[in-house]
Amino acid sequence: MEEKSSVDIFDEKFNKKTVLILGSEGKGINKSTLNILDKKVSIPMLGEIKSLNVSVACGVSLYHIIRNCS
Repeated sequence: MEEKSSVDIFDEKFNKKTVLILGSEGKGINKSTLNILDKKVSIPMLGEIKSLNVSVACGVSLYHIIRNCS
């Protein structure tokens, strides 16, 4: 997940094996790791919220992925 990505995680279908990579709250994801990813997605933010705590972002993402797989 990359907060700068224009691809909305909720528009994606997760019907294949998926690896979720989350960066640190301060530094994000290492550039060399970003270069090898197949797809970069983000969680859309509403209002004045600019980003989520990494554990919250992980929970939201896993919930969405699990819902798609069942």
